[in-house]
Amino acid sequence: MKSRPIGITILAVLGSLSVAFYGVLTVLALVNPTQANNLLQGMSGGGAGPAPLQNFAAILPVYFLITGVITGGLSWGLWNLKNWARIVCLVLIGISVVGGAVGISMAWSHSTMPATISALVRLLIAILIFVYLCSAGVRAAFRPEA
Repeated sequence: MKSRPIGITILAVLGSLSVAFYGVLTVLALVNPTQANNLLQGMSGGGAGPAPLQNFAAILPVYFLITGVITGGLSWGLWNLKNWARIVCLVLIGISVVGGAVGISMAWSHSTMPATISALVRLLIAILIFVYLCSAGVRAAFRPEA
């Protein structure tokens, strides 16, 4: 049995915790959409964060449900060292980094300093995770045993 790198364990556990959070958000968006919008607004301090999700309105519970299912599948795949999960994570992180960089550059002039710093920190974390998933040791852990 191969040894799972500690960073992969951390990512899988955090992903599993986020599945629970998405479940709560799904139920909240179904039961009390106003409270769900207030929560999204509160998580978007300084103009950065998930507040734009409010534009989904009626399909917000479906968005949270689908996101939770995808996150759960990726967390399971990372936990079980499935290379497809690592590759999908790399693709999603790559898209996120490009989108985040474009968003930061577009909002640079009219964003608050805390929002800009928050966005830059999220971008840096995504880049670090991308680099980690591409490292030789992690790639080796995801290779099938001969």
